[in-house]
Amino acid sequence: MADSRSLHLVSYSSSSDSSGSEETPPVIKKYKENTSKPLELPGAIANMFSEGDHIDVAEDHDGRKRSFAHVRGNWPTYIYIPITFPDGFNNVMESFLKKSSQDVIPFQS
Repeated sequence: MADSRSLHLVSYSSSSDSSGSEETPPVIKKYKENTSKPLELPGAIANMFSEGDHIDVAEDHDGRKRSFAHVRGNWPTYIYIPITFPDGFNNVMESFLKKSSQDVIPFQS
């Protein structure tokens, strides 16, 4: 009787074991192209925004300048996800930061 803790190996057939029958290649599904038209924007929403070109005036923004040009429809998105760390996580992080700071060469200007 074999020991229940022993490893069971899988035997794979070699190329010489082939019976001469060709395997059929896997079927690749073709996806249909989306030909539907996008929904039209409701008039109440479409009238909320002017269609004129955007002119950026820095004085309207306390003198701040954009890091890239304004693009209509490109809106900033922020997601807040509250996270609760398990007990002892802060201790582990402090230990990690202390140890890693010992391994880093200090920056000299």
